[in-house]
Formats: sequence, C-alpha cells, structure tokens
Amino acid sequence: MAFALFGPIRSLEAVVQSQFLPKKTEIRSDEGHPGNARTLATYWRQRVPLKLELYDFRNALPIVEQSYATVWREFQQQLESISANDISELHRGFVRAAVDKKRRPQAGAQTAINQLIDRRLGANGWRKQPPLYVGGDRRGHELAGWKMDFKKERVGVEIAFNHQEAIPWIFTRLNLAGESKEVLADSRIQVGIAAFAAQSLKAWGRMDATVGTFGQAKLWLEKMRPVMPVPIVVVGLSAADPDGTPWPLSDAFRGTLKGRAYGKEIELPEWLIAERLPEDDASS
Repeated sequence: MAFALFGPIRSLEAVVQSQFLPKKTEIRSDEGHPGNARTLATYWRQRVPLKLELYDFRNALPIVEQSYATVWREFQQQLESISANDISELHRGFVRAAVDKKRRPQAGAQTAINQLIDRRLGANGWRKQPPLYVGGDRRGHELAGWKMDFKKERVGVEIAFNHQEAIPWIFTRLNLAGESKEVLADSRIQVGIAAFAAQSLKAWGRMDATVGTFGQAKLWLEKMRPVMPVPIVVVGLSAADPDGTPWPLSDAFRGTLKGRAYGKEIELPEWLIAERLPEDDASS
C-alpha cells in the first residue's frame, strides 16, 4: 500500500475536498483540458524542446558564428535539447524530496532548468563558475560571487533566472570579463551569452513574479550601451516548440491548491496528492 500524505483517504476528490477546499466547493473534471494528464502524456512523448530567441548586441552573433562556431552550435544544441518533459519530471523529483523531508516544496521551474543546463554544458566540457578575480572562488572572500556561470574558449555564459534587479549585474560581469585587465587571464572572454526566460517560459513554469525576463534584459542592455563595449548574445528561452506552438500547461508546479500539513501552510500540486493516495482495497 502506498504512503498516504493525508491519511487513508480513498479518492483524489475526497482529498482535495477535505483538505483544500471549502465544504461547498464543487470539484470539476479537467477531462479534455490541455493540461490534463492524458493529453499531457501524449504530448510529452514528443519531447518538444525549448525554442531559443536571439538578440544581437554589438554584433555578437557574427563573432560566435564565425570565430566560435563549434562552441556556439554546441550551446544552442544543448539548450534546445531540454524539453517540457525534462523540466516537469526533474521538478517533480524536487517536490517529492522536499515533501519526504517535511520541507516546503519549491514553486517555479527555474531550479530544474538551471540544473538541466548545468548538466548538459558540464558534460560537454564547459568550465563551471570561473571566478573573475583572485580569491573569487573562496567563500567569504570580498569578491566571492563575481563569477560567470560557464566559459568555453573565449565565450562566457550567464544563465539568469534571478530577480529582475540583478539584470544589470549579470551584464556587468560579462563586461568585466571582456574588458578588465584585472580579470584572471583564463576567465577573460571576447564575447558573452546571457540566457533569460521569455515571458512564456516564466508563465509556464510558474516562476516568481520578480524573475527577470528576456524582454527586460534587452531593454536593460540598450540602456547600458554607453558603458557596455563587450558583445553579447541575449538568448530568450521560450515555452514553445520551434514553429512557435506554445507548450501545453504542466501540472508539475504548485500554486493551485493550499492546505495544512506538518503543522504549517503549504501548497501541493494535485499530482503529488494523487501519488500519495493509498491503493484501493480490493476487498472493500
């Protein structure tokens, strides 16, 4: 018999009704909705990848296409290999682990996407977290945190799901890596790549409202043009397939149901509640 998060309740409807909703709230079936499990299961098998949108700042695209063609192609291929299914399933694993440890499950998709990118680029020889300055890789150092996310050859990469207020600092790191003689020699770059969630991915992955987007990044970069000589390709990660068809909604992310467990308010998605229901007793 499977472990029941809220005790021996026999149906998902009963769990939702008793734990999350007012007594007179009617449970409506989502049969036929693009986000229901049956429709999603068919769609996920197609493993539709992320769509990349590109913004060229100071002729960065010709530089990566001509001088770093192999590195640029590899970067695009690795990001385009990430599918909606990859993100949803990794996020589900994070949620299960948090609930098993009696911790509040994380909300949006940004952690899963970050980890998928980290795995893919790391497996292809991209240097992770290169410090810009001496001591920058030591915790507690005055310049700790002044690192890029990845570097290969003379291409520096920032993957940004940060608060929108951090956008100028993300570009500043790349600018320093490209222009400052104080930066460590093996961390210097000729061109930068900065990847942000497009609004469609931010909404699909139910990210925090403060997460900076591709659109905001483009605007900030233009405002910083007078102090930004380094060329940068800004990459928008879109929740759409290559022809622009939006991804169907995923039920992997919390935010729709609220209740109490472990003595505190938490939010849990329907799929997790269903997963923790006890199996029906055939003798009853």
